[in-house]
Amino acid sequence: MKIKFTLLLLFFVLIINAQFKEFKFGKISEQELNLTQVPFEKNADAVILSEEGKMDLTPSNYYLTVKRRIKILTEKGVEEANIQLSYYSKSKNETIGSIKGNTINTVNGETIVSPIDDKEIFDVKVNDLYSAKRFTFPNVKVGSIIEYTYQKSSEHNF
Repeated sequence: MKIKFTLLLLFFVLIINAQFKEFKFGKISEQELNLTQVPFEKNADAVILSEEGKMDLTPSNYYLTVKRRIKILTEKGVEEANIQLSYYSKSKNETIGSIKGNTINTVNGETIVSPIDDKEIFDVKVNDLYSAKRFTFPNVKVGSIIEYTYQKSSEHNF
């Protein structure tokens, strides 16, 4: 019985580790560059190419790091370049920080990476309970790939 349990536990650990695929900022594949339509939704305006999250827990806090990469497929999809990250701000225990992002375009076969400017990230009050970090990507057009990362943290949550 102990051997079966150990093998089962090992199997789950291998599955969990196999699902972790980290993408590197600014490094895009030829397949991502050439994508113009997704087979599962022909009319999609944009598609999430990659998204990952990692949560670190401590006895009283959590830290969630999110990375996301999106391909813009149509003019309407350009709206995806306007990002709003909401967080609970009433008690001032939850925050969002470490925001970084890029717009990636190809011009005449050359990859051009345009980072977001820290001065263009705004903190706005949504209502009495929530605030949001808002930013937009530079030089976005049909065919652009946008990627960003941020960390959401909460203190004294448990």
